[in-house]
Amino acid sequence: MIKNDATPVPAIPALPKSLSRPQTAHTPPKSAPPNQPLTLTLQLTPPKDARAVRLHYRPLNQLAQFKTLEQPAASSVTFTIPAGDLPPNWDLLYYFEILNRENSGWFEPDPLVATPYHVVKVSNDSAPDRPSALAEAARPK
Repeated sequence: MIKNDATPVPAIPALPKSLSRPQTAHTPPKSAPPNQPLTLTLQLTPPKDARAVRLHYRPLNQLAQFKTLEQPAASSVTFTIPAGDLPPNWDLLYYFEILNRENSGWFEPDPLVATPYHVVKVSNDSAPDRPSALAEAARPK
């Protein structure tokens, strides 16, 4: 493009190609004991366009601030939430952020197709798959 004074105007660079979202696999735990570390793993296939994975988490208390852990991207990324971040009086909310090499990325769970976070019941209950008291009360007798 040329201006009226014949000085060339620099071209606007083309937008980069959109990177494909990697396939992800993660099995959220149904429950976790309080005051003990919790390990979470996210699988990425393929991890080639991802540069880092972040885990954002907080107690299921809207007044609590999110904490973030970050790891380099790999086919399997594991995070350990410290024991002190799992108090007995709040369940845990968390989600993953996958950062790509273009400084954008994706969330897991994908907020366009699912609830945008996971919730883990924090309890001393030794039977994590037992129905909750609310589910038991709603069950027909």
